[in-house]
Amino acid sequence: MKKKNLGLGILICLALSGCTNGDSQIIEDTTEETLHASESTVSLTSGEYSEEELDDTWSKEQSASISLTGDSAEVKGSGAAVEGSEVTISSEGTYVISGMLTDGKIIVNVAEGDVRLVLNGVSITSTDASAIDILQGDTIITLAQDSTNYVADSEAGSQDIERNNAAIFAKDDLIFNGTGSLEVAGNYKNAIQSKDKLKFVSGTYKISSVNHGLLGKDCVTIKGGEFEITAASDGIQASNAEETDKGYIIIDGGSFQITSGTDAIQAETLLYINDGEFNIIAGGGSAEAVQTGGDMMREGGQRGREPGNDAAAEEDTVSTKGLKSYVNLVVAGGNINIDACDDAVHSNDTVSIDGGEMTISTGDDGIHAENELIIDEGIITIETSYEGLEGYTVTINGGTIDLISSDDGINAAQASSESSDGERMGESQGAVFTINGGDILVNASGDGVDANGLIKMTGGSLIVQGPVMGGNGTFDYDEEFMITGGSILSAGTPQMAQTASLESEQGFITGTFDSSIAAGTTITVTDDSGTEVASITTEKESSWYMFSVEDIQKGNSYTVQAGDAKSEVTAE
Repeated sequence: MKKKNLGLGILICLALSGCTNGDSQIIEDTTEETLHASESTVSLTSGEYSEEELDDTWSKEQSASISLTGDSAEVKGSGAAVEGSEVTISSEGTYVISGMLTDGKIIVNVAEGDVRLVLNGVSITSTDASAIDILQGDTIITLAQDSTNYVADSEAGSQDIERNNAAIFAKDDLIFNGTGSLEVAGNYKNAIQSKDKLKFVSGTYKISSVNHGLLGKDCVTIKGGEFEITAASDGIQASNAEETDKGYIIIDGGSFQITSGTDAIQAETLLYINDGEFNIIAGGGSAEAVQTGGDMMREGGQRGREPGNDAAAEEDTVSTKGLKSYVNLVVAGGNINIDACDDAVHSNDTVSIDGGEMTISTGDDGIHAENELIIDEGIITIETSYEGLEGYTVTINGGTIDLISSDDGINAAQASSESSDGERMGESQGAVFTINGGDILVNASGDGVDANGLIKMTGGSLIVQGPVMGGNGTFDYDEEFMITGGSILSAGTPQMAQTASLESEQGFITGTFDSSIAAGTTITVTDDSGTEVASITTEKESSWYMFSVEDIQKGNSYTVQAGDAKSEVTAE
């Protein structure tokens, strides 16, 4: 179905009207940028880690020890001092911390050199600002083997806004490694935050937050570990929108259970997933999408396009996506399960799927790119969606795709913000949908394949179970539909259907039945020798078909049979 300025839809994903995470309050982070990135110069495809960051070994003999004693602490060795319930570390080195601090904090204030904090069975709670407060100095937090650790701040907070941003807060690089476990409760705002780079090498983490779970300004990179994240806002976020080589998230491995009130994982310039196990629920999931029968209210009130640098528009909207980047998003591997109120996978520019396996349920689009959507490899199953795949250009070179949509299955269209006069029916936007390979199965209630421009197929397999009623067609395009190779098996309604272009190199046959055939009926095509050349079993009531395979030759006659219905058709 062609889209107008606001798009025709049935779901609203707003925090106050459906896409929420229980009764959690989403906190506006006034300390972060309100504008978003529009360009990326990030060249990395995997995280960067120094030998020291990867090393989780330590020695008691070469470390100072800090024993927490409830409302105070004892220090053995040099480099740290205690004043009341605050421990301040002022020199580089390794500090082994154990015990309980009921209302206090660990402060790192090191002008030169690096610090390693070994958490060896600690419980630290602060009612005044961050419980671990790193004012300066790159810091590695090592979770000692078999240790269980807990860090939390208070709902009350303090008058120092910046130092109150997270239960564990760092102005410089912050790295986590080790084989122990850490539970962090961000009761005032974020759970773990770095104003520079935030990295995780290993460990087990249970994160809860009234705002963001993990927040790194310049980047968040994760090599491995186990993460259980519950956040009222974003689960994982990289927030630097001002520098094109920063603001990225790279995940090379690990397991993730993320329940987020807004986006589960959100990067400014680049989100790159190489591997990992992901179970994501964003904005309450697809079940939270509100059925209104009206227009789709996307961010900024436009077809899938977020407002970008339009901060005023963004203040009125809430994003509840699974994986999101404002520029580039790449999935190269991993096993990813997403249940999102808004788009499951979204980029304001380019999405590339190079591998992995994804299972998606969404109240909006399964995979959405404002510019290019490219699928080279991978297994993609979209169980519920408004539109399955969407982009200005959609190119499928390989992989296995099985999708169900309540509107268009695959939609190549321009964001309406780039055409303020709106789209006029029949006017091409220059959008392109190309199939060069892969196995694609589409079950759509709207248009099966819709291109506000042209469709090209050179290879692969496309099966389309199209709509059953008028207003939509199995195929819908504005310029041409050229087939030079591949296999197309399709069924639907003839009311708005378009066939392939007559100039196509590969032959095709198309036709209608005198009456609708029931779901579960097999439509079979045989040549004049009685050999079957194509067939499709309908998944819904159908009265129209189009087939194009290598064995269908232009000008030849074929027999099409569906139950008792039988007809002779000449290939175009």
